[in-house]
Amino acid sequence: MGKKTGKNPTDRGKLGVKRSVLIDGRGVPLGAAVDGANVHDQKLVKATLDNIPVERPKPAQRKPQHLCLDKGYTGEPVDREVRRRHYIPHLQFDEQWTYVARKQARLTVDEKAERHDVGDMYIWTCIDQKTKLMPSFLIGKRSADNARRFMMDVAGRLVFPSPYASDAHSFQPGGYKAVVQISTDGFAAYPEAIDLAFGPYVKYGQCIKNFRNANMIYTPSEMTGVDRKGIKGIGDRERRTISTSHVERLNGTQRVFLKRLNRLTLCFSKKLENLEAAFAMFAAYYNFCWQTRKPGNSGKLRSTAAMMNGLGGHVWSFDELFETVLK
Repeated sequence: MGKKTGKNPTDRGKLGVKRSVLIDGRGVPLGAAVDGANVHDQKLVKATLDNIPVERPKPAQRKPQHLCLDKGYTGEPVDREVRRRHYIPHLQFDEQWTYVARKQARLTVDEKAERHDVGDMYIWTCIDQKTKLMPSFLIGKRSADNARRFMMDVAGRLVFPSPYASDAHSFQPGGYKAVVQISTDGFAAYPEAIDLAFGPYVKYGQCIKNFRNANMIYTPSEMTGVDRKGIKGIGDRERRTISTSHVERLNGTQRVFLKRLNRLTLCFSKKLENLEAAFAMFAAYYNFCWQTRKPGNSGKLRSTAAMMNGLGGHVWSFDELFETVLK
């Protein structure tokens, strides 16, 4: 093998090779790469994908495409290579409850009918499952109108194919290519809002978690099961990919970082403008400064969400973020 050999990790006195193989869902090999036995798996991803001899077909709703890797491939080099090859991101959406001035039950009848800036408020957030980027947020009532506003804002931050791309041309059949996968809870306003904002360019599913003793105040509820339902472009084989666990974990991070969101305390926002300003600062800090931990027990820090999405080249300090906001 010559240059394609390296020291064996289990026996340094011997030389060996490592074979990286990509197969399809039926077990048919698609591409392969060979290198030294001491080369990390992540470094073979690009060569393996480049060595696929046939041209990659365009994704379709009936024939979705996925790249499934084990835990050893978790890392920025692989993420960068996956993004370069246009595998679609997975956005998870959720709403987090808080209140402004006073809780909804303490509002007068006129305030409930006329005021939008007091009472129960919901922080609408979404997060990329892979890079943990929070591309947008919205603060307001839990209504169908805000669901449409939020989805339109998120859709405006994505790159959609040109109308010509869905036409039949170059001896290829026409069709729509999904640019994003979305998972939400069972809020009734989501399906219509997602269809309005993303049209045929989305794969959408709902994750509904069932709880026992959910009405007992100040006691933890017991989750008894999860119902995953593919709404658009997600079949039975992809149903397991529907999840809202990452955005729900983000809700916990928000309550830790923003004390005005803490439950069972005296902390709350007196004005809606204060809540919006505080959360905007948190969102910027979370994307550009905060480093999440790598999966597993290594305890190593990952790059920031902005770095993994090409929005920043280094880990920002809070002083740098604050100075940038004031400019």
